[in-house]
Amino acid sequence: MPQVNSVFYRNDVDDDVDLFYELEQTIIKYQNMGKVFIVGDLNSRTGERPDYITNDSLDSNLTDLLRGIDYVSDDHYTQRNNMDKGINTFGHRLLSLCKSSGLRIVNGRHLNDQNGNFTFCGTNGLSLIDYLVTKSEKFTDIYDFCSGNFTEFSDHSPLHFSLKFRCIDSSSSIDTGNIGRKKSISVVWNTENTRTAVNNLEMNVDRLLESINVTILKQSDMNDCVKNFCNIINECVLPCCDVKTAVSNRSNLHKKESASKPWFNDQCKKKFKEYKEALQNFNRCKSRENHGILIEKKSKYKKFEFRMKRQYKRYEGNMMSYLKRHNPKEFYKIFSKRNSSSKAHTDISMDQFVEHFRNLSNIINMQDDLEGVEPGFANNVDTCIFDELDSVITKDEICKAIGNLKRNKSCNEDCIVNELFIECKHFIVPFIEKLFNMVFNTGIFPESWAEGCIVPLHKKGDVNDTNNYREITLVSCMGKLFTSVLNSRLLTWDKENNVITDAQFGFKQNHSTVDAIFILQSLINKSLNKRGGRLYCCFVDYKKAFDLIDRSKLWF
Repeated sequence: MPQVNSVFYRNDVDDDVDLFYELEQTIIKYQNMGKVFIVGDLNSRTGERPDYITNDSLDSNLTDLLRGIDYVSDDHYTQRNNMDKGINTFGHRLLSLCKSSGLRIVNGRHLNDQNGNFTFCGTNGLSLIDYLVTKSEKFTDIYDFCSGNFTEFSDHSPLHFSLKFRCIDSSSSIDTGNIGRKKSISVVWNTENTRTAVNNLEMNVDRLLESINVTILKQSDMNDCVKNFCNIINECVLPCCDVKTAVSNRSNLHKKESASKPWFNDQCKKKFKEYKEALQNFNRCKSRENHGILIEKKSKYKKFEFRMKRQYKRYEGNMMSYLKRHNPKEFYKIFSKRNSSSKAHTDISMDQFVEHFRNLSNIINMQDDLEGVEPGFANNVDTCIFDELDSVITKDEICKAIGNLKRNKSCNEDCIVNELFIECKHFIVPFIEKLFNMVFNTGIFPESWAEGCIVPLHKKGDVNDTNNYREITLVSCMGKLFTSVLNSRLLTWDKENNVITDAQFGFKQNHSTVDAIFILQSLINKSLNKRGGRLYCCFVDYKKAFDLIDRSKLWF
């Protein structure tokens, strides 16, 4: 509840929101559903004023008239103790709310809080403004109620209490939260163990050769071959890496921000220590003298920390400005890390994401998209027309593709990371060459290479709307290396045969929207510089263009 006349409290004439009225309506709503407990900072000082109607006993003359009506008076409620004798506007409102709703204040009435201890320690003194409020008949459901010691984290002391519940047998209920969810695996290559990894691989040469020297006749044969090959590699390499495994969970994606403070120097630590000592002394004896010392130490610590924090922020801003100009890669690395730690929490469940991406992939009607394609062409895609595209994959092609790999990329479920190919290139390339040619010649693509883990990446707007997320799919690094070799071939073939025209530079290397903007700007200048010149433009913003494109139609 915001404090009266604070920056969070509105008391405008046009603002007809009555906080206590809204609270009372909420109480009425939920009283019919179960037990109601109100807990928290109500900013209400109630003193020792009664929270029930006094002199509520019926007159003897009225008793006969109301015979048959079970009227329960408020006179039987015990007096409430309170160390805070003051009362404010919200205090009067809270007492009125208790009288009208039948709720009663627990503070100062419970066995462990018979004095009604203070719950707030401010510059102007101590007060009791944090409450537990419920029906009097629910008091028996509360035990161990007390006001805890003040801490450095808040001006309010925590309220500790326990509630009695009737246990329900949940043996028949099975937690299916993790059933069907795949594990998220993080593999980080340890460069110091590269030599050990290579030695382990060299000791298993025969097993690696045996895993790929097999006959491939059907899909299952290829799947088993790739699986066995990856398993042997993992046995040799994973002990040399840092591996973390966790079950996918949306709440786990929101990591707690580190509690470390870079500006927290030795002087800050000293003043913080003095502040904590004063706080401990105050908790032992809540005297005026100890309260004054506490406020003084706290004020000095807060002001000094604020000054150090401001200096650090100024230095950090200058550093980020310098990195942006001279080291953009490091700048965006730091910027992305901070941005990810401040993401808002989303209430979207895993099932909602699955349904969204499934519906997205079902939008494309493959049959409709193939209408108009030259008859017979779609059935002859396997016919060899260009020998340079159908030649054997060589070691040089694989080494070139490995040279373009980036480090610190996430792996798929096969746990193969790019660092394996980069650090163990001379050993692993002959095996990769054999495996890639098996896939290429048979035309059987391993299913594990076609599977991926979708990571929703928030783009803009409401974080609870699945349409505002871009899906990033983590696929096999080995599968990406294979497709990289094929893509390199296609790019070379395209360049030599001028397949993609300049009008399609969006699909060409080293071309971007910057080129399109430059061309558009040139056309505008050329047209408008002519007398009476005009240029008609049509701007089209495709929604989810990359998501909805039919990849198979790219062949035609």
